[in-house]
Amino acid sequence: MTGDLVRRLRQSSGAEFATDRLLVIGAAGDETVAVLRRDARPDEARAGGRAAEVWVARGPGMFHRAVDYISYDLACTADDSGCASMRPDGLGFAAIRRQPGGRTFVVVAETGNHEVTVRTAEGEAKNVGPIPTGGIVEVATEHPWQIRLEIAPTPGQAYVLPVPPGGVIED
Repeated sequence: MTGDLVRRLRQSSGAEFATDRLLVIGAAGDETVAVLRRDARPDEARAGGRAAEVWVARGPGMFHRAVDYISYDLACTADDSGCASMRPDGLGFAAIRRQPGGRTFVVVAETGNHEVTVRTAEGEAKNVGPIPTGGIVEVATEHPWQIRLEIAPTPGQAYVLPVPPGGVIED
């Protein structure tokens, strides 16, 4: 299945790409979401940041680039010592896909083999466990920009994985 999705993404993008650029690809309701690593801007790369682009396909249709550039591994929320200690090893990628009908999906990648918990503004907490190859999980929320992702590298230690500017993808 993943091989077919990668072929479709390559065809849609009009370019070949190494599969190690693919951070995550998978179903988000009736859509497929793919995240590809890309070169970070020089100033962000110097600060340890990385970048990705997000592609979305509805049903069996072609992918379109929904977001050209999203930064990640760049910043921590204020006063998050767990994040600051993990930042040199990479924090991970987070984005939120808000579909036209209101369904909301959290897209997470590069969080290592760490526990991932998604918290909504409405109080729902969904532990999605370790997702070393990335994952996409649906949550019920009216406030996608207030979703909080907590990554626990060890029991009792966690940091917040910030959703970057432009990380709530609507169309």
